[in-house]
Amino acid sequence: MPLGERVSRGLRWRVAVLDDHVRSRAELSAAVVAAEGEIVGEAERCADALTLVRRTRPDVAIFAVGLPDGDGIEMAAQLAEDCPSSFSRAIPVPT
Repeated sequence: MPLGERVSRGLRWRVAVLDDHVRSRAELSAAVVAAEGEIVGEAERCADALTLVRRTRPDVAIFAVGLPDGDGIEMAAQLAEDCPSSFSRAIPVPT
């Protein structure tokens, strides 16, 4: 279901948080929850993030640009190709 439709129906927007820093993930997740969002999962490596997003199909993905096993921008490009409806809303976070 498109994000706009989810929000208009009063449903929470589903967010994946992809960052290798525990504190950053916790802060981002807390901000999402405070804004009435739902965390569908967290990942700290590109490989895990790819699996998570493909499995959960979030409305939004917040991701670190630099991850230990790869480049967050390249990961986002791969996800946009694999999951275009899920990855139309990607928010990069500089690390």
